Amino acid sequence: MDGLIGKESSIETERTLRSSLVMTPKECEEYVGEISMRVIEILDSGDYSTLTEFIHPRSGLRFSPYTHIDLEMDLVLTGNEFEAAIETDQSFLWGYQEASGKKLC
Repeated sequence: MDGLIGKESSIETERTLRSSLVMTPKECEEYVGEISMRVIEILDSGDYSTLTEFIHPRSGLRFSPYTHIDLEMDLVLTGNEFEAAIETDQSFLWGYQEASGKKLC
């Protein structure tokens, strides 16, 4: 009997943990808003090395000059590449202005 209670308890604990990982749309909106504000504060302070904490380990950090995402042309840096980039004066090509065709660096 004790073994069965332990198993049921474990299953209930797992269900509780899973349900706590699910956010409502309002919770998601608040969470994204908090993260966005934190990133804006980091950018505003110039503490770019802290920004690496928010860079996705596989997808990296995508730089796009427009709201449209161009999977072929957008600049994407890993956390390590971003850290190396902020230590140099190197310019990166983001894309080209739509009207003039000038480089966006």
